[in-house]
Amino acid sequence: MSAETLRIEVRLWSYFAELAKTSSLTLELAEGSTVGDAIRLLGREFPPLAAAEKCTLAAVGVDYAP
Repeated sequence: MSAETLRIEVRLWSYFAELAKTSSLTLELAEGSTVGDAIRLLGREFPPLAAAEKCTLAAVGVDYAP
């Protein structure tokens, strides 16, 4: 991991955890990445999640992100 890379913890619940076969994972993203970038990366790493991209609600800390 370089200084330009961020490591984030992603938690999945319910249907999303079932699709990914895990409830928690770590993603490495470029500094300046958005929540949308993280969701797209999840879809690439876990193809069953890609179909749910448009109906996904994401939270950063305790706040929901657009």
